[in-house]
Amino acid sequence: MKRIAVFSLLALNFAPLVCAQGSFPAPKEWTVLVYLNGKNNIAADAFADFNELEAVGSSGAVNIVAELGLRKNATGYSGARENGTRRYFVRRDADPAKINSPIVAEDRSVNMGSWRRLADFVAWAKKNYPAKRYMLVVYNHGSGWQSLGKGLKPVKGRGISYDDENKDHITALELPLVFQAAGKVDVFFADACRMQDLPGIYEIRRCADFIIGSQADVRHTAMDYVSWLGLLSANPKISPRLLALAAVKVYGNFYAGETRFPVNLSVINAGAIDGLMPLLNDFSSRVAASAPDTQNASILRRKTINFGYADLIDLGDFVKKIGQQSSDTGIRGSAGKVNDYIGKKLVPAIFNNSLSAGATGLSAYVNYDGEIDESYFYLSFARDSAFTSLLKAISGKTK
Repeated sequence: MKRIAVFSLLALNFAPLVCAQGSFPAPKEWTVLVYLNGKNNIAADAFADFNELEAVGSSGAVNIVAELGLRKNATGYSGARENGTRRYFVRRDADPAKINSPIVAEDRSVNMGSWRRLADFVAWAKKNYPAKRYMLVVYNHGSGWQSLGKGLKPVKGRGISYDDENKDHITALELPLVFQAAGKVDVFFADACRMQDLPGIYEIRRCADFIIGSQADVRHTAMDYVSWLGLLSANPKISPRLLALAAVKVYGNFYAGETRFPVNLSVINAGAIDGLMPLLNDFSSRVAASAPDTQNASILRRKTINFGYADLIDLGDFVKKIGQQSSDTGIRGSAGKVNDYIGKKLVPAIFNNSLSAGATGLSAYVNYDGEIDESYFYLSFARDSAFTSLLKAISGKTK
């Protein structure tokens, strides 16, 4: 799906880099870092999103920097010059068919599916384009708990930033390493499919204050960056919270009336995730200890809102359905506390169209049938949460 203007940014992990500036400037209000991985079948869309970034451009108060990688011999964008991986200081221009921003670093042999590359981009941008606040956007394919990925432990299935040339991607356990190496950001936006799930978000809960993402599949040029970053440009002192909330508003405006496919975008208040855990643990332990409710949960997992992947379901809807059908007042009360917390503290903004109505903004892995995916147990959430005991109970496991 296309917008009036198109742009998005990507980041790279280069070896030696050449900075465009000889000295480091005073910090601006914001630096927006966009990691546009087009080293796969969405190269043309990454190029188009970059041009959306150029429709806004950097200003005296806001830096927009991008790493753009495009696969070799890709078609659908202008000129072979854009092949490869480059870092740009994004300047404003009105040409949607050509990149006019200055190249500040480039490397022809980059693995954009490596967490080290992304960390290098973030650290480089912070050093060369300092700001009071930072927002990181990672644009590419994303996945929930479907059987894709590296075929390696841990967490073979879930990830982001798939680099087809290097047959690599960043897994759920690798993503926090980016921030450990390069420092946290104020806002993190995963512009990719199905990234807003609790097991993955839990890994990066201390890496950003606000996390934006979708529970659903997203279009290749999903976000209206012209409107969203245009708002930032016009209001450079905007808080991280308001900037994140604005993303959902812009997304909802763009997809208003869309009925061909599910549309969903939410903001997670990362600082509230730890507060969810005791509530979810209490609920999970109660259900796991009750044979009738465990049996109900096994049935209800198949009737819970999902986005085309049966074992990646909406957490709030799952909890609500179990609570509604339970005869145990303790379970009903515990379910209500979980959902109240999700709606009032954890998810400050969500957009759903009619095909995703009822989703609460955060997915959870619940094995649809059979064994629990063995890679799940490598996640911190699996170790820290009694929700794992509920999954085992649903599966008929005692250990």
